[in-house]
Amino acid sequence: MDDRDYADVAALYEVRERFRTVFGASDAAAVAVQVNSLVAQAPVCPRLTDHDGYDWHVHYFAPGAALADHIAVDGGMALAHVVAAGETDRLRVCEAPDCSSVLIDMSRNRSKRYCDARTCGNRLNVAAYRARKRGLISAGSA
Repeated sequence: MDDRDYADVAALYEVRERFRTVFGASDAAAVAVQVNSLVAQAPVCPRLTDHDGYDWHVHYFAPGAALADHIAVDGGMALAHVVAAGETDRLRVCEAPDCSSVLIDMSRNRSKRYCDARTCGNRLNVAAYRARKRGLISAGSA
């Protein structure tokens, strides 16, 4: 890896942290401020494209943009649509105490709690089950 690669990785980590603040924001106005910041700091050039076998879709980043700029703009625009649709309550942080991942709750009843049900959700559900079993065994043997 050369110095440019390390700079690219550092830029990606910085964009990731900026996205994380969006999901931690308390209301739509706070989310909008963060989203506007994400898209304002990257070169934006919306254009229609149909590449690599994909149908027509919109790219918001400028051609030749750095990967971090690409992610900031495309992700920022996706979040802008969430805000515009009045769905900021779907932007969540995983409820697992040892996880800092984020998610967009697309469930019909808005009940998704974990970034991934197979990892965080399953781990916590198994731990709760085992704790209940320990409680039943110790209560039953007394």
